[in-house]
Amino acid sequence: MRIATIVLYLAWPGSCFVQFPGSRTTRRPPSHTKPRPTPVIALPEADAPFSDTRKRVNSAAAALDALSLPPPASTPVFQAIALGLVTAGVLCHSALDANLASIWATVRATPWFRHDMFEPLVAVGSFFVWIHLWLGADMVASSKRFPRIASKLRERQIVPKPVQASGEQKMSRWYAGWPLETAVYLLPLWAIATWTDWFAPRRAALNFVAPSAFRVAKEIVGGLFLYDFLFFFTHVFIHRFNPTQPLVGMRPTNRRGGPLFRMLHGKHHISSDVRASDTVRLTGVEETTDVVCSIMALRLLRAHPLSRCLYNIVITFLLVELHCGYDMPWSPQHVVPFGLIGGSRRHHAHHADGSKYYQKFFTYMDNAAGFTHRFVKKEQHEKPLVA
Repeated sequence: MRIATIVLYLAWPGSCFVQFPGSRTTRRPPSHTKPRPTPVIALPEADAPFSDTRKRVNSAAAALDALSLPPPASTPVFQAIALGLVTAGVLCHSALDANLASIWATVRATPWFRHDMFEPLVAVGSFFVWIHLWLGADMVASSKRFPRIASKLRERQIVPKPVQASGEQKMSRWYAGWPLETAVYLLPLWAIATWTDWFAPRRAALNFVAPSAFRVAKEIVGGLFLYDFLFFFTHVFIHRFNPTQPLVGMRPTNRRGGPLFRMLHGKHHISSDVRASDTVRLTGVEETTDVVCSIMALRLLRAHPLSRCLYNIVITFLLVELHCGYDMPWSPQHVVPFGLIGGSRRHHAHHADGSKYYQKFFTYMDNAAGFTHRFVKKEQHEKPLVA
């Protein structure tokens, strides 16, 4: 029934949203305008009530509360698996290098790999796969057909959803405007590839020798690091700069933001309870900013074409995982030690509040700039105190 609903809405002219049966949203009250005696941020009202007892609880508070929870119990298992894979990669690097050389000798001669639009198409295809895998997870979690799997998925939801008398969950709206987003992303790149020499550096890179496994790993991680670094400043500026009050400076804002935020970034923040499809719910300016930051990161590194291809697959997975709405034990935010990765918990809190957590992947800049929340003990307060 849900799959049929999605197909009908996608096929219907002018449709931009798919709303599962029973889902609804409520209007949020206006944010506070008067200064407060203490720097406590007002949380927006939830898009919909949640919890099995149908108690009306603020979804923003739930997203913030998830930040203080310990990692899932099974996280050490996935940390051990990740450590084992890294160790195996280091010990078997000669075999990996030989396989990469064989792959490179094959793909570099194929017309589809040499085409200027290959990398954009890899990014779009990866987005499609990752987003619809999470759509499948949402369908299972909201259904009563697979109760054991649904129960496990519901336990991992950052913001628990309300359960109806039928046993099905009410999910927030699924953004079905991705075909339009695909066109907005691909058509300008196709025009650039057709009428300019913008992709000349990639064509020249096709003459590179085969990369080592270490080089591929270094360029993927370095690309993510540089992209995150470049995007952070534009993200903070859009959220905090108010052109109607330029002399005030960069002030904390809630998720409603100022006029610049509402015009350029508000579309992405339309719901405080995000789902995987919200990854591509972007304005043209946002898409351009994302693409430029990503291209600049790879060009600064002079990344190998194989690294660039794998980078597109990895970064699209991470971007969708940020917006999935689940806190999985295998998530990079838990597997990578020392709190280096922000992950879906922080990004969900960013969508719920809007005044903190501007980095997409890492945490060091948010931590250094103080763009984090301060929590008090849960035994003393029902909701986290944020400052």
